[in-house]
Amino acid sequence: MATPLRRSHEGNSLSARRTGKQSIVTVAISTMGTRAAQVSLPAPEGGLRYIVLVQKAEAAALPQAFERPDVTVVELTDAGIANSRNAALKLADTEFLLFCDDDIRLSLDGIAAMKAALAGDKALSFVMGWRGERFASSPRAKREYQLTPYNSGRVAVPELLVRLVDVKTTDLTFDSAFGVGARFPIGEDYIFVTDMLKAGLSGMSLPVLAGWHDGQSTGDIWDDPVIVQARIAMLKRVFGRRAPLLRTAYAAKHRKALGSIKAVIKFALGHA
Repeated sequence: MATPLRRSHEGNSLSARRTGKQSIVTVAISTMGTRAAQVSLPAPEGGLRYIVLVQKAEAAALPQAFERPDVTVVELTDAGIANSRNAALKLADTEFLLFCDDDIRLSLDGIAAMKAALAGDKALSFVMGWRGERFASSPRAKREYQLTPYNSGRVAVPELLVRLVDVKTTDLTFDSAFGVGARFPIGEDYIFVTDMLKAGLSGMSLPVLAGWHDGQSTGDIWDDPVIVQARIAMLKRVFGRRAPLLRTAYAAKHRKALGSIKAVIKFALGHA
């Protein structure tokens, strides 16, 4: 678990918000060092709070825009995106929590729709929206469907909104071996979703635009052996003994991205 070094720019402290926290979404934005300067927050909106989690804070130049009553900045001593996500789980005390990164533009309408769906169905513990680059192109983005370990691999911030009390009841955390800054630099969000499903929590994919990510994501990289090996480790972490079958299916599905028959066979056999 990431340990907060200190907090700054707290207009309303997290602990002071316990009254009236129902139906409030905390947006937890992970950043590090000089990247903190690129965080762009929407205008203040009722029902939304922000925690900006800064790793390598000694190099950070925090924007004055963070000095708002709805924004809390937390400096973290641990590295790795999974540790940042875990700090958000520990610090947030509102009903809902949305995970985000510093290069994301949020759709407030989308967040509101996700919150309404989750608030309206107590059987759900989390929902997933869509990022803009996939929302327009994927046929699956046009309908609701129940999430399983087999259809949730697309998950990326800011698509995931959780009911915080359900997650805390299970004591689940993000696996710190995965994600940027860890040994395996992808897969932390997908593993967390599948861990929630294995713990008996229920999730739904919604035809909702949650936000936009400009540029290439780490998960879109296929020509880096480190990333490819991380995918193999991710599948083993999620599916255990069934991983060889899933690797074969995964390799077939992504054969164009892998680039060659040799790369497809290597992936199916568990080699980068």
